[in-house]
Amino acid sequence: MSNIRYIAAILICGIILSNYGSADILHLYSGSDVSDDGIVLTFFSVEGNENLTVDDTIYVNFTFMNANKFYIYNFTAFIAVEKPNEGIIYKPVVENLTLDTGYKAIANTTILLDKSGDWSIWPYYEFYLTPSGSPVDKETGPMYWHAYNFTVARLLPDLSISNVNCDWDTKKISFTVRNNGPGVVTEDFAITLYVNGEENREMIFTYDLNAGGEHSSYFEASDILYGNKVDITLIVDPNNIIVEENENNNQYSITCMPEVDTTPPIFTVCPKAVDITFNSTTITWETDEISNGRVSYGKNFGKNDGIVYTSGFSKEHQVVINNLEMNTVYHYQVEIWDETGNKAYSKTLFFKTNVKKDNSLPSVSLKLRANISNSLIISPDVSDDSGVDHVTFYLDGKPIFTDYSPTLYFTF
Repeated sequence: MSNIRYIAAILICGIILSNYGSADILHLYSGSDVSDDGIVLTFFSVEGNENLTVDDTIYVNFTFMNANKFYIYNFTAFIAVEKPNEGIIYKPVVENLTLDTGYKAIANTTILLDKSGDWSIWPYYEFYLTPSGSPVDKETGPMYWHAYNFTVARLLPDLSISNVNCDWDTKKISFTVRNNGPGVVTEDFAITLYVNGEENREMIFTYDLNAGGEHSSYFEASDILYGNKVDITLIVDPNNIIVEENENNNQYSITCMPEVDTTPPIFTVCPKAVDITFNSTTITWETDEISNGRVSYGKNFGKNDGIVYTSGFSKEHQVVINNLEMNTVYHYQVEIWDETGNKAYSKTLFFKTNVKKDNSLPSVSLKLRANISNSLIISPDVSDDSGVDHVTFYLDGKPIFTDYSPTLYFTF
């Protein structure tokens, strides 16, 4: 009869879990400890990973037997779970059984470890002495009965910084932040940039990083990457906001060397003279990269009368040449150079100044004495709104002298 009752109990309560693959046996009790209520704990085992961490699952098996000489009613087997800093939770596994003497309740269940810290679990039960389920007839199992006490470790992230690169063209310092640990990063943290050993600036990293996750970003560095080499150090989470597996791999240092530029700038729009007047002109041109420049000019080929510089580095340029002589041909050449000193030259070009506009005819008057003896200095009064270039003297209708000097006179 007892064999029949035992088989019936297995059919009622389910088949015991006996194989969890590669799970380790974490806790095992096998005996016949009898409670004051006549319930025997004959078996209690816990299986799972050897080193338990958050989100692991453990597998629990236990067996109760009724050692009383009478029936018990509404028997429910629980697994009692006490989480870190929380109350006890009673999870029902087998419910509302009626057990005769010698009958067993075989229970198996799983528990998800969703919190780090110290845990405690143990088999627990409750039943009634009468079928009516009167509260006065209720019996409960002992607290912490052969309890399994264990610690669940927190899965920690592990931040590192890599792929640091200085781009001298875009003036950016780029990098990649990676989470090498099994934990997840959900909090914001800082990334600090040091230049030549001194703290320069900081950014707040606001992206979540799962295990193995990474994210790339950059610092604007136009005020850093402009000349000589610089020593760059990046530190991720310098204030230790994020608790990590390894706090010793949060720094990356690199020496950024400027790229050697040996290519001179190129004229994308060739130099030309525009807005030519009788005494000035403007020389314009454009280049493929930012550059500076100057214009050399003069009246006599091979000899310069002056040099005019641009205002600074740019791709679009213009210079104004003033104090030129009117109606005169000038030669000019443009020299350009980039930030690293690579130079280029235009070919020699030419422009001619205009004649000054004359809005009225010149006037001339001459007074001579009636009697002339020996020599006579003839100095006429001449005027013109745009200036007098020369005066030609005539005698009997024929030109005898032309004066280009400012004094404008003739000795006769």
